[in-house]
Amino acid sequence: MAAFVYRFPIADLPHSHVYLTQNEFDALVSFVSFVYNPGKGWPGVRAAINSGDKRKAVRIIEEQVRSKGKIMNGLVKRRHNEAMLLQEGRY
Repeated sequence: MAAFVYRFPIADLPHSHVYLTQNEFDALVSFVSFVYNPGKGWPGVRAAINSGDKRKAVRIIEEQVRSKGKIMNGLVKRRHNEAMLLQEGRY
């Protein structure tokens, strides 16, 4: 079975594109769509993905679990699920 691959511009710079599998695309869309404060995590995730460092992107995603300085249990679970979807394709 062939994986679907998307050409998805995730950088602000022209001509900067990476190829993503369906699960990678889904994980990043989930993260971006529900980031309460996109200034905190998305720039680092975007840079890590563009540089090919998916493990670093996973670490950054899993760190985004605070609201007003407090760790939110729901965000811990959500971010872990997004990270596993990105890294392992686990839906």
